[in-house]
Amino acid sequence: MKIVVYYTPKCQYCKMLKSYLTSRELHYEEIDLTEKTRSKEREFYREHGNNILPMLLIDDEKGNQIIVPGYDEDKLNELFG
Repeated sequence: MKIVVYYTPKCQYCKMLKSYLTSRELHYEEIDLTEKTRSKEREFYREHGNNILPMLLIDDEKGNQIIVPGYDEDKLNELFG
């Protein structure tokens, strides 16, 4: 499973999401949307994130792509137990 967190450094909900994932020992990639070199990633976020931060992208073992906009602890518990 691949987990990617789209975030900005000042976003409190982004920090909460990263803390949630870390506390469950889930490894994830971070995409800082304020970095100028991340134009491809910013475009993906604009298309799929509904302008809500953070945005969590999960590619599971079955080839499914799951997008979770915002910090939704109920959804996270459903996904990660």
